[in-house]
Amino acid sequence: MNRHSVQRQRIGPAVRRLRRSRGLTLDELADEAEVSPSHLSRLERSQTLPSFPVLAKIADALGVDVNEFVRLEQDVAEIDRKLAMYAGLLALDEESRHELLDLSIEARRDIVQRLETLANLSLTPPTVQERAARAIDSGRDEAPFSALGTLIEQDGMDAIGLARMLLFLEFVGGTRRTLIAGPSLLPVRRGQDLLGAYRRTFPRYPIDPSVALWWPRESVNADRDEASEESSRVIVTADALEPPFGPATVQSLLAEPETVSIAITTRPAGDVNMVSLTSGYAIFERISSRQGAFRPEHVALWLSGAKRVAAGDEAFDRLWDSLSQDERDRSSARARLLEIAARSD
Repeated sequence: MNRHSVQRQRIGPAVRRLRRSRGLTLDELADEAEVSPSHLSRLERSQTLPSFPVLAKIADALGVDVNEFVRLEQDVAEIDRKLAMYAGLLALDEESRHELLDLSIEARRDIVQRLETLANLSLTPPTVQERAARAIDSGRDEAPFSALGTLIEQDGMDAIGLARMLLFLEFVGGTRRTLIAGPSLLPVRRGQDLLGAYRRTFPRYPIDPSVALWWPRESVNADRDEASEESSRVIVTADALEPPFGPATVQSLLAEPETVSIAITTRPAGDVNMVSLTSGYAIFERISSRQGAFRPEHVALWLSGAKRVAAGDEAFDRLWDSLSQDERDRSSARARLLEIAARSD
Protein backbone atom coordinates (compact mmCIF):
# COMPACT_ATOMS: atom_id res chain seq x y z
CA MET A 1 0.00 0.00 0.00
CA ASN A 2 1.58 3.32 -1.06
CA ARG A 3 1.98 6.34 1.22
CA HIS A 4 -0.71 8.33 -0.58
CA SER A 5 -3.46 5.74 -0.03
CA VAL A 6 -2.29 5.09 3.52
CA GLN A 7 -2.61 8.79 4.39
CA ARG A 8 -6.08 8.89 2.84
CA GLN A 9 -7.15 6.12 5.17
CA ARG A 10 -5.79 7.73 8.32
CA ILE A 11 -5.92 11.50 8.14
CA GLY A 12 -9.56 11.88 7.09
CA PRO A 13 -11.04 9.70 9.86
CA ALA A 14 -8.68 11.36 12.37
CA VAL A 15 -9.93 14.83 11.42
CA ARG A 16 -13.55 13.69 11.72
CA ARG A 17 -12.93 12.10 15.12
CA LEU A 18 -11.18 15.19 16.48
CA ARG A 19 -13.88 17.49 15.09
CA ARG A 20 -16.64 15.49 16.74
CA SER A 21 -14.77 15.22 20.03
CA ARG A 22 -14.61 19.01 20.13
CA GLY A 23 -18.30 19.40 19.34
CA LEU A 24 -17.74 21.17 16.02
CA THR A 25 -19.96 20.83 12.99
CA LEU A 26 -18.45 20.32 9.56
CA ASP A 27 -19.34 23.90 8.59
CA GLU A 28 -17.83 25.33 11.78
CA LEU A 29 -14.49 23.56 11.28
CA ALA A 30 -14.44 24.49 7.59
CA ASP A 31 -14.98 28.13 8.50
CA GLU A 32 -12.23 28.06 11.17
CA ALA A 33 -9.78 26.35 8.81
CA GLU A 34 -10.71 28.56 5.85
CA VAL A 35 -11.60 25.64 3.57
CA SER A 36 -14.85 24.84 1.83
CA PRO A 37 -17.26 22.48 3.63
CA SER A 38 -17.38 20.27 0.54
CA HIS A 39 -13.58 19.94 0.49
CA LEU A 40 -13.52 19.15 4.22
CA SER A 41 -16.28 16.58 3.74
CA ARG A 42 -14.33 14.83 0.98
CA LEU A 43 -11.21 14.93 3.15
CA GLU A 44 -13.00 13.33 6.12
CA ARG A 45 -14.37 10.62 3.83
CA SER A 46 -10.85 9.94 2.52
CA GLN A 47 -11.81 11.02 -1.00
CA THR A 48 -9.04 13.61 -1.16
CA LEU A 49 -5.69 14.26 0.46
CA PRO A 50 -5.03 17.70 1.98
CA SER A 51 -1.98 19.75 1.20
CA PHE A 52 0.31 20.48 4.12
CA PRO A 53 -0.83 24.15 4.42
CA VAL A 54 -4.49 23.04 4.54
CA LEU A 55 -3.67 20.31 7.04
CA ALA A 56 -1.82 22.86 9.20
CA LYS A 57 -4.89 25.16 9.22
CA ILE A 58 -7.16 22.25 10.14
CA ALA A 59 -4.81 21.21 12.93
CA ASP A 60 -4.72 24.80 14.24
CA ALA A 61 -8.53 25.00 14.17
CA LEU A 62 -8.73 21.73 16.09
CA GLY A 63 -6.16 22.90 18.63
CA VAL A 64 -3.59 20.20 17.90
CA ASP A 65 -0.05 20.21 16.57
CA VAL A 66 0.10 19.24 12.91
CA ASN A 67 2.72 16.69 13.92
CA GLU A 68 -0.08 14.80 15.66
CA PHE A 69 -1.21 13.69 12.23
CA VAL A 70 2.30 12.53 11.40
CA ARG A 71 2.48 10.53 14.61
CA LEU A 72 -0.97 9.13 13.89
CA GLU A 73 0.21 7.96 10.48
CA GLN A 74 3.19 6.18 12.05
CA ASP A 75 1.01 4.64 14.78
CA VAL A 76 -1.63 3.36 12.41
CA ALA A 77 0.98 2.16 9.91
CA GLU A 78 2.18 -0.21 12.63
CA ILE A 79 -1.40 -1.25 13.42
CA ASP A 80 -2.04 -2.03 9.76
CA ARG A 81 1.22 -3.97 9.47
CA LYS A 82 0.16 -6.17 12.38
CA LEU A 83 -3.39 -6.49 11.07
CA ALA A 84 -2.06 -7.63 7.68
CA MET A 85 0.14 -10.19 9.45
CA TYR A 86 -2.81 -11.61 11.41
CA ALA A 87 -4.95 -11.63 8.25
CA GLY A 88 -2.27 -13.80 6.67
CA LEU A 89 -2.17 -16.12 9.69
CA LEU A 90 -5.95 -16.47 9.49
CA ALA A 91 -5.75 -17.17 5.74
CA LEU A 92 -8.22 -14.42 4.90
CA ASP A 93 -8.77 -13.78 1.22
CA GLU A 94 -7.72 -10.52 -0.41
CA GLU A 95 -11.19 -8.99 -0.34
CA SER A 96 -11.60 -9.66 3.37
CA ARG A 97 -8.18 -8.14 4.07
CA HIS A 98 -9.15 -4.94 2.28
CA GLU A 99 -12.42 -4.81 4.25
CA LEU A 100 -10.44 -5.06 7.48
CA LEU A 101 -8.24 -2.15 6.45
CA ASP A 102 -11.33 -0.10 5.63
CA LEU A 103 -12.52 -0.26 9.23
CA SER A 104 -12.06 2.76 11.47
CA ILE A 105 -8.71 3.32 13.16
CA GLU A 106 -10.30 2.53 16.53
CA ALA A 107 -11.75 -0.76 15.26
CA ARG A 108 -8.46 -1.83 13.67
CA ARG A 109 -6.53 -0.98 16.84
CA ASP A 110 -9.08 -2.88 18.96
CA ILE A 111 -8.87 -6.00 16.77
CA VAL A 112 -5.06 -6.00 16.78
CA GLN A 113 -4.95 -5.50 20.55
CA ARG A 114 -7.17 -8.53 21.16
CA LEU A 115 -5.40 -10.71 18.61
CA GLU A 116 -2.08 -9.88 20.25
CA THR A 117 -3.51 -10.75 23.65
CA LEU A 118 -4.85 -14.09 22.44
CA ALA A 119 -1.54 -14.90 20.75
CA ASN A 120 0.41 -14.36 23.96
CA LEU A 121 1.24 -17.52 25.92
CA SER A 122 1.99 -16.43 29.48
CA LEU A 123 2.87 -19.33 31.75
CA THR A 124 4.49 -18.76 35.11
CA PRO A 125 8.30 -19.08 34.70
CA PRO A 126 10.07 -21.68 36.89
CA THR A 127 11.97 -18.96 38.76
CA VAL A 128 8.68 -17.28 39.70
CA GLN A 129 7.24 -20.64 40.74
CA GLU A 130 10.16 -21.11 43.11
CA ARG A 131 9.60 -17.63 44.57
CA ALA A 132 5.92 -18.44 45.01
CA ALA A 133 6.68 -21.61 46.95
CA ARG A 134 9.05 -19.67 49.23
CA ALA A 135 6.46 -16.91 49.70
CA ILE A 136 3.86 -19.46 50.85
CA ASP A 137 6.35 -20.93 53.32
CA SER A 138 6.88 -17.49 54.84
CA GLY A 139 3.19 -16.53 54.81
CA ARG A 140 0.99 -16.10 57.84
CA ASP A 141 -1.11 -19.09 58.92
CA GLU A 142 -4.33 -17.06 59.13
CA ALA A 143 -3.93 -15.97 55.49
CA PRO A 144 -1.32 -18.39 54.16
CA PHE A 145 -1.34 -17.20 50.55
CA SER A 146 -1.55 -13.45 51.11
CA ALA A 147 2.19 -13.16 50.42
CA LEU A 148 1.47 -14.15 46.80
CA GLY A 149 -0.52 -11.01 46.05
CA THR A 150 2.41 -8.87 44.99
CA LEU A 151 3.97 -11.74 43.04
CA ILE A 152 0.74 -12.22 41.09
CA GLU A 153 0.59 -8.51 40.23
CA GLN A 154 4.18 -8.45 39.03
CA ASP A 155 4.70 -11.82 37.33
CA GLY A 156 1.32 -13.52 37.13
CA MET A 157 -0.59 -14.87 34.15
CA ASP A 158 -3.33 -12.83 32.55
CA ALA A 159 -7.00 -13.84 32.35
CA ILE A 160 -6.42 -15.89 29.19
CA GLY A 161 -3.64 -17.85 30.89
CA LEU A 162 -5.92 -18.51 33.86
CA ALA A 163 -8.69 -19.88 31.60
CA ARG A 164 -6.20 -22.12 29.77
CA MET A 165 -4.92 -23.52 33.05
CA LEU A 166 -8.47 -24.20 34.26
CA LEU A 167 -8.94 -26.25 31.10
CA PHE A 168 -5.69 -28.11 31.76
CA LEU A 169 -6.80 -29.02 35.28
CA GLU A 170 -9.88 -30.70 33.83
CA PHE A 171 -7.59 -33.27 32.19
CA VAL A 172 -5.59 -34.24 35.26
CA GLY A 173 -6.69 -36.18 38.29
CA GLY A 174 -5.88 -36.23 41.96
CA THR A 175 -7.31 -35.08 45.25
CA ARG A 176 -8.21 -31.40 45.13
CA ARG A 177 -7.64 -28.75 47.75
CA THR A 178 -9.55 -25.56 46.99
CA LEU A 179 -9.61 -22.26 48.88
CA ILE A 180 -12.06 -19.58 47.79
CA ALA A 181 -11.28 -16.42 49.74
CA GLY A 182 -12.65 -13.87 47.26
CA PRO A 183 -13.89 -13.40 43.68
CA SER A 184 -12.88 -16.52 41.75
CA LEU A 185 -13.29 -18.63 38.62
CA LEU A 186 -11.78 -21.68 40.30
CA PRO A 187 -15.06 -23.26 41.52
CA VAL A 188 -16.54 -23.30 38.00
CA ARG A 189 -16.42 -26.89 36.81
CA ARG A 190 -17.21 -28.69 33.57
CA GLY A 191 -20.76 -28.21 32.29
CA GLN A 192 -21.21 -24.92 34.15
CA ASP A 193 -21.23 -21.46 32.59
CA LEU A 194 -17.54 -20.62 32.46
CA LEU A 195 -17.98 -18.12 29.63
CA GLY A 196 -20.65 -16.19 31.54
CA ALA A 197 -18.55 -16.12 34.71
CA TYR A 198 -15.47 -15.09 32.73
CA ARG A 199 -17.33 -12.31 30.93
CA ARG A 200 -18.75 -10.93 34.19
CA THR A 201 -15.26 -10.98 35.71
CA PHE A 202 -13.37 -9.67 32.66
CA PRO A 203 -16.02 -7.74 30.68
CA ARG A 204 -13.77 -6.73 27.78
CA TYR A 205 -11.03 -9.31 27.93
CA PRO A 206 -10.94 -12.02 25.23
CA ILE A 207 -11.06 -15.71 26.10
CA ASP A 208 -9.26 -18.51 24.28
CA PRO A 209 -11.92 -19.90 21.88
CA SER A 210 -10.74 -23.47 22.48
CA VAL A 211 -11.52 -23.09 26.20
CA ALA A 212 -14.92 -21.46 25.65
CA LEU A 213 -16.01 -24.04 23.07
CA TRP A 214 -14.71 -27.12 24.90
CA TRP A 215 -15.94 -26.27 28.40
CA PRO A 216 -19.71 -26.89 27.91
CA ARG A 217 -19.23 -30.37 26.44
CA GLU A 218 -20.92 -33.08 28.46
CA SER A 219 -18.37 -35.85 27.93
CA VAL A 220 -16.58 -36.88 31.13
CA ASN A 221 -12.81 -37.28 31.24
CA ALA A 222 -12.31 -41.04 31.48
CA ASP A 223 -8.89 -40.56 33.06
CA ARG A 224 -10.31 -38.72 36.07
CA ASP A 225 -10.12 -40.84 39.21
CA GLU A 226 -13.57 -40.29 40.68
CA ALA A 227 -12.52 -41.93 43.94
CA SER A 228 -10.14 -39.02 44.53
CA GLU A 229 -13.17 -36.76 44.98
CA GLU A 230 -13.89 -38.53 48.26
CA SER A 231 -10.96 -36.82 49.92
CA SER A 232 -11.20 -33.51 48.04
CA ARG A 233 -11.91 -30.48 50.19
CA VAL A 234 -13.09 -26.91 49.69
CA ILE A 235 -12.75 -23.99 52.10
CA VAL A 236 -14.81 -20.91 51.25
CA THR A 237 -15.01 -17.71 53.27
CA ALA A 238 -18.33 -16.08 53.99
CA ASP A 239 -17.15 -12.92 52.20
CA ALA A 240 -16.60 -14.90 49.00
CA LEU A 241 -20.30 -15.81 48.99
CA GLU A 242 -21.45 -12.21 48.86
CA PRO A 243 -22.49 -10.39 45.64
CA PRO A 244 -21.48 -9.62 42.99
CA PHE A 245 -19.35 -12.76 42.57
CA GLY A 246 -20.82 -14.86 45.35
CA PRO A 247 -23.95 -16.24 43.63
CA ALA A 248 -21.88 -17.89 40.87
CA THR A 249 -19.58 -19.43 43.49
CA VAL A 250 -22.60 -20.74 45.42
CA GLN A 251 -24.02 -22.45 42.32
CA SER A 252 -20.64 -23.97 41.52
CA LEU A 253 -20.23 -25.35 45.04
CA LEU A 254 -23.74 -26.79 45.01
CA ALA A 255 -22.78 -28.70 41.86
CA GLU A 256 -19.83 -30.39 43.60
CA PRO A 257 -20.21 -34.17 44.18
CA GLU A 258 -21.62 -35.18 47.56
CA THR A 259 -18.28 -36.79 48.36
CA VAL A 260 -16.44 -33.45 48.34
CA SER A 261 -16.04 -31.89 51.79
CA ILE A 262 -17.01 -28.21 51.96
CA ALA A 263 -16.23 -25.86 54.85
CA ILE A 264 -17.54 -22.30 55.25
CA THR A 265 -15.65 -19.99 57.58
CA THR A 266 -16.11 -16.40 58.73
CA ARG A 267 -12.42 -15.91 59.46
CA PRO A 268 -10.44 -13.78 57.00
CA ALA A 269 -8.23 -15.78 54.65
CA GLY A 270 -6.70 -13.04 52.53
CA ASP A 271 -7.69 -12.42 48.91
CA VAL A 272 -5.78 -15.18 47.10
CA ASN A 273 -7.65 -18.30 45.99
CA MET A 274 -6.12 -21.67 45.22
CA VAL A 275 -6.82 -25.06 43.72
CA SER A 276 -4.18 -27.77 43.88
CA LEU A 277 -4.01 -31.41 42.88
CA THR A 278 -1.98 -34.16 44.50
CA SER A 279 -0.75 -34.96 40.99
CA GLY A 280 1.46 -31.88 41.36
CA TYR A 281 -0.31 -28.86 39.86
CA ALA A 282 -1.77 -25.73 41.42
CA ILE A 283 -3.28 -22.37 40.51
CA PHE A 284 -3.16 -19.38 42.84
CA GLU A 285 -5.59 -16.70 41.73
CA ARG A 286 -6.42 -13.16 42.76
CA ILE A 287 -9.16 -11.36 40.85
CA SER A 288 -9.81 -7.70 41.43
CA SER A 289 -13.43 -6.69 42.04
CA ARG A 290 -12.84 -3.74 39.71
CA GLN A 291 -14.64 -4.13 36.42
CA GLY A 292 -14.82 -2.24 33.16
CA ALA A 293 -11.78 -1.14 31.20
CA PHE A 294 -9.87 -3.47 28.92
CA ARG A 295 -6.55 -4.08 30.64
CA PRO A 296 -4.13 -7.03 30.72
CA GLU A 297 -4.34 -7.72 34.44
CA HIS A 298 -2.11 -10.32 36.03
CA VAL A 299 -4.49 -12.58 37.91
CA ALA A 300 -2.88 -15.95 38.64
CA LEU A 301 0.22 -18.05 39.24
CA TRP A 302 0.64 -21.55 37.87
CA LEU A 303 2.79 -24.03 39.81
CA SER A 304 3.87 -27.48 38.70
CA GLY A 305 5.87 -30.14 40.48
CA ALA A 306 5.15 -31.90 43.75
CA LYS A 307 7.78 -29.98 45.73
CA ARG A 308 6.51 -26.57 44.62
CA VAL A 309 2.87 -27.47 45.25
CA ALA A 310 3.58 -29.08 48.63
CA ALA A 311 3.97 -25.75 50.42
CA GLY A 312 0.47 -24.69 49.36
CA ASP A 313 -1.02 -28.06 50.30
CA GLU A 314 0.55 -27.91 53.75
CA ALA A 315 -0.72 -24.38 54.31
CA PHE A 316 -4.21 -25.42 53.21
CA ASP A 317 -4.16 -28.46 55.52
CA ARG A 318 -3.15 -26.28 58.48
CA LEU A 319 -6.04 -23.92 57.73
CA TRP A 320 -8.47 -26.83 57.38
CA ASP A 321 -7.38 -28.41 60.66
CA SER A 322 -7.79 -25.08 62.45
CA LEU A 323 -11.47 -24.84 61.52
CA SER A 324 -14.14 -25.89 63.98
CA GLN A 325 -16.28 -28.98 63.48
CA ASP A 326 -19.27 -26.75 62.78
CA GLU A 327 -17.38 -24.93 60.03
CA ARG A 328 -16.36 -28.25 58.47
CA ASP A 329 -19.82 -29.83 58.65
CA ARG A 330 -20.79 -30.47 55.03
CA SER A 331 -24.53 -30.71 55.72
CA SER A 332 -24.53 -27.30 57.41
CA ALA A 333 -22.45 -25.85 54.59
CA ARG A 334 -24.81 -27.18 51.93
CA ALA A 335 -27.85 -25.86 53.82
CA ARG A 336 -26.26 -22.43 53.97
CA LEU A 337 -25.42 -22.51 50.26
CA LEU A 338 -29.03 -23.45 49.44
CA GLU A 339 -30.26 -20.58 51.62
CA ILE A 340 -28.01 -18.09 49.82
CA ALA A 341 -29.08 -19.47 46.44
CA ALA A 342 -32.75 -19.06 47.38
CA ARG A 343 -32.16 -15.43 48.39
CA SER A 344 -30.39 -14.77 45.10
CA ASP A 345 -33.37 -16.09 43.14
